[in-house]
Amino acid sequence: MNEFNPTRIELARKYRGWTKKELAERSGMTPTYIGILVGNPTANLTESSIEKIAYATSLPLSFFMLREPGLDWNRLAFRRKKRITLNLSNRICAEFEMLTDMVSRVSSMSNVPDDTASWLDEIAPTLDPQAQGVRDIAANTRAILGLPSTGAVRNMIRIVERKGVIIAPLTTKVADSVSDGVTYPGKALIGYFPENKPGDRLRFTIAHELGHLVLHRYRRPKDVSLMEREANEFAGEFLLPES
Repeated sequence: MNEFNPTRIELARKYRGWTKKELAERSGMTPTYIGILVGNPTANLTESSIEKIAYATSLPLSFFMLREPGLDWNRLAFRRKKRITLNLSNRICAEFEMLTDMVSRVSSMSNVPDDTASWLDEIAPTLDPQAQGVRDIAANTRAILGLPSTGAVRNMIRIVERKGVIIAPLTTKVADSVSDGVTYPGKALIGYFPENKPGDRLRFTIAHELGHLVLHRYRRPKDVSLMEREANEFAGEFLLPES
């Protein structure tokens, strides 16, 4: 049936952290048939099949009808430590992609202007800044968000959301396998993992991810560790300027 999007089956499977065999077993189908549904959408993609998958994954039928273009998961900004499993990485990426889908749909239904966070485009560097350059960008960001040049930030989430950046918790259980947040270039959206995190760590997480949105909107260092150092430098200077 043409109204169903077969790529959503893979997204749902990865979001749940299942193998194709597990999805098949939970849906009452064979792994071969699941492979056919994903690889050849014109072959036996029936409403009955999608209903079984929707029931197994606890996702609505409408989820499998969406046509939003997928994200390039390699461009997501979150630390993939060596001990992180592919399963967990897929679950994080899938949930963040689903979050971007939801934000896009809600924004379109609410007639929210597309340029609510256009200030990110204006401040984002196109060339590699040095350490002092990162701190200067953090200071400029404070000014754009209406903060004084010195002093602590009273409410990190509120001050950022007032300037059009959406901040939302993610449900994937990550423990300490990865960093505490996720962002994507070009999306004014920050996802974070709240599980058992103290307030100061969450505040730094939001500032760190804001650093990614600003610093890596138009440039992406080949060295991932440099990206993280830049985001940390930004977060520290943004939350409590050295001066």
